[in-house]
Amino acid sequence: MNTALQIIELGQYLMYFFNVHIIISETIDRKKISKASIPLLIAYSLLIIINVKLRFIHTFISVLLYAAICISHRKIPLKSLYVTLLYLFIDGMISPIIIMILDFLVEQKYFNILSSSISLLINAAFFFLFKRYMNKNGENLRLSLKLMPMKVYILIFIYIGIISVFNSFIMVASQKRIFGTSLFTVLKACIIFTSILSVFIMMFIITSNLSAYYYKKSASLLDKQLAMQARYYEKMDYLSNDIRRFRHDYKNHMFCLNSLLNENKTEDAIKYLESITNNQTMQTSTFRSGNTIADTILNDKNEIAAKNECRLNFTGVISPCISAFDICTILANALDNSIEACQKIPDGNKRFIDVNCFLKRDIQIICISNPNSNDNPNLQTSKENKTDHGFGLFNIKKTVEKLGGTVNVTQQYPIFVLDIMFTVPSAKESEQPDDGSQLNEA
Repeated sequence: MNTALQIIELGQYLMYFFNVHIIISETIDRKKISKASIPLLIAYSLLIIINVKLRFIHTFISVLLYAAICISHRKIPLKSLYVTLLYLFIDGMISPIIIMILDFLVEQKYFNILSSSISLLINAAFFFLFKRYMNKNGENLRLSLKLMPMKVYILIFIYIGIISVFNSFIMVASQKRIFGTSLFTVLKACIIFTSILSVFIMMFIITSNLSAYYYKKSASLLDKQLAMQARYYEKMDYLSNDIRRFRHDYKNHMFCLNSLLNENKTEDAIKYLESITNNQTMQTSTFRSGNTIADTILNDKNEIAAKNECRLNFTGVISPCISAFDICTILANALDNSIEACQKIPDGNKRFIDVNCFLKRDIQIICISNPNSNDNPNLQTSKENKTDHGFGLFNIKKTVEKLGGTVNVTQQYPIFVLDIMFTVPSAKESEQPDDGSQLNEA
């Protein structure tokens, strides 16, 4: 019985390590288990086997657990510590509940092996369920964790810690019979109810914070779209007036040119012609993609790119059936990221953004490429405000997925290439009002 119990406890504690590692590697730091962690894992396992229930040994086991985790994720020691302690707190909240329930149902001689077996099964189930969840919803969870304010992390840590300590106190009080039987039964029932309720409270707090942030950023995106449309119509009005003024003066220009040529003043005629050619109206370049909102975005971002000595080149066609909100989400965010990358290129002559679009039947392809000075396979932004950048890329992917498409980074360095492909909605669908309410939630 003792040997079986030691094997089960070893499996239980090893699952602590693997679960903490998988949480960190899947959500924060894409690292595998380091070879340097193996000696610490062996020492960790030996301490579990020879554990004589002394407090200092139990504490040292937790220290070794963190050390083994930290070696594999040495670049984020504080985040690793947070995840490790939080996981141990959650286990410290769940284990006493299991023990208190078994105390009602099981004989004392089977008590330890059953409680350890159930804990091992719960930890193993968490490992496989978490892996499965991350395969389907990993990107959503990673962004959600980035968007969550620091105060929520602190609140979760304090709340789970208090519940864990309180649960442990009730469990010890149960074993040592500190309270009377009737009072203790009420306390156990209360702590089980409180622990279950706490899970729903935490989920509500996290969901509320993420929803509030999501809709705030969605509203900001709508404001950005409206602002670009307003600037577009202002420019069209200015250009229209400028063209009318130029047409009004056209006859006078032709008369002056004709007079200069008749008088054989060729050089003066050439200079006068150059002054006409260099007129701002003649120099104004606009994009013609086939989609009015896409033209607005391209013209707007072209001005920003030009201020940063960056050329914006466009070829192809963008379907007019794509909703204003969708094309703004996809194109504006992608071009913002490209402009940011070009700003980091020291040589202005090498700054460019190529936007190539292809429309074949109901399939729209958008390929955006730009130089990239950062060989970063994790595609982490260098912006100080990382949540805004992550939200933009997240919204591109969610919008494209909503349209039945895919987003792929086919090349990362030295040229960053973003390939976007999706199904174009039918003309009837595109006529429906689009207020952004169909965006998938973060």
